[in-house]
Amino acid sequence: MTDVARVADLDSLLSMPGVVEELRLGSRLGVCALHGGGLERATDVVADEVAARVDASYYALVQPAGSRHHLSSTRFAPEMSPRLRSFLERIATAVSRRDRQLLNDACEDLPALGVGRPLFMLDRVPLGMA
Repeated sequence: MTDVARVADLDSLLSMPGVVEELRLGSRLGVCALHGGGLERATDVVADEVAARVDASYYALVQPAGSRHHLSSTRFAPEMSPRLRSFLERIATAVSRRDRQLLNDACEDLPALGVGRPLFMLDRVPLGMA
């Protein structure tokens, strides 16, 4: 497995070849995968499927296969990404399958964006959704 390389900011990560943001706006429930694709394989696929099944909004940052660049979730700055900003402005509650740090840190930032506080993380997909 390729070593993980740290990235300074979201703008740097978005400028890397093959890195894409996926956004689909639905309900005010948001499902996200900040480290999708090559970094934490399948988290974006799971998040997309869960969001589609419940008509939730969906945001993922997906790296190509073999890409292992890590940006701390505390550095995902909405001002560097119109798609991320749209996602955050849309949602009232966020669900992240994997990224615990996002959920802890976002509680401090989301009220300023007009997003409600209740955030939680799923350690596993609930029965009936798998």
